[in-house]
Amino acid sequence: MKKRRAVALLVERSNEYCRDILRGIRDYLKINPYWSIYLPEHERETVPKWLSQWDGDGIITRLETQELADIISSLNVPIVNLSVMSLMPGVPSVTVDNDQVAKIAADYLIGLGYRNFGFCGDPGFRWSTERQDAFVACLSQHEFNCEVYQSDHVFDPGFSWNVEREKLMSWLVELHRPCAILACHDIKAQKILDSCRELGIAVPEEISVLGVDNDELVCDFSHPTLSSICLNTRRVGFVAADMLTKMMTGTEQNPESLKIHPSGIRLRQSSGSRAVDDPFVAHALTFIREFATSGINVTDILNQINLSRRSLEHRFMKTLGRSPHEEITRVKVSEAKRLLTETDLSVGEVAVRCGYEQLDYFSVAFKREVGVSPKAFKSASH
Repeated sequence: MKKRRAVALLVERSNEYCRDILRGIRDYLKINPYWSIYLPEHERETVPKWLSQWDGDGIITRLETQELADIISSLNVPIVNLSVMSLMPGVPSVTVDNDQVAKIAADYLIGLGYRNFGFCGDPGFRWSTERQDAFVACLSQHEFNCEVYQSDHVFDPGFSWNVEREKLMSWLVELHRPCAILACHDIKAQKILDSCRELGIAVPEEISVLGVDNDELVCDFSHPTLSSICLNTRRVGFVAADMLTKMMTGTEQNPESLKIHPSGIRLRQSSGSRAVDDPFVAHALTFIREFATSGINVTDILNQINLSRRSLEHRFMKTLGRSPHEEITRVKVSEAKRLLTETDLSVGEVAVRCGYEQLDYFSVAFKREVGVSPKAFKSASH
């Protein structure tokens, strides 16, 4: 019978990044169930009082303070570090490849046609600095510059969101638009979106925002919803668990630190459209996105913008290759697709919520855009 080994998981659970790492460790244990897990409440940058007396076989942790590193080193057990900070030389780590995070972001945003870029980071986190440096370097290879904003560190004793918001808004106002911003993580990206809304800056038409982590609650509560890079943290947890097992059983004496590539980008509303240089079109697109499902028409757009109908039509065709009316329909059908996929609303209820007074007209417009009827689309989605 295999020996059951006592393993402590010193991983906080307050964010999706860490919870997904724990899910990866759980996945590993489903096929290698020979651990006795100790998963206590653990806060970032704190040292558990019980740790110095703990008698176990191995530890998986995020080493982010020297105090924690000193206590763990005295235990003389195998350790796998989940942090990019190297506080214990010789201890192997499994982390996200931040160079690849930056490359994926740069390639995607350049591909959308952006020529102005920004990075919003937190210098108190090494992973943020790594992403910033790599993003700036990737853009430099394409001869693009990047405006960098470094916020106050969120864990500084004097940190104030009110002060930080004013500084962030001042930075956003000074950016050359259209601009694409990579935020160091989703929470920072959500702050950018909130500030853009207060300033009346159109997202993604004037500023496109991309986060990191794909924390679905943060992304879906953002307005507009936030596009984000998926870090494959579940794989981080699985690989870390496998590494620790090999260290505890002696099958791997000096494992190398590993970096796990991100798995891609989850596109939502904060990006995904090409850079829009025309401020009138950007303003119109913002209005359409906000009110398309309220039953607006082109006349309603003209009431918001000091342009003739002919000029507006010309600008839309030049910028987007479609008319304002076609854009209204596109947004309405896109929302209809979401409702048909994610809710149990009937086709008739979806039609009303998307601004269609007549079900027949909704069905015709939907089939013209999607290729199938709303009923068929709903059936295929459930």
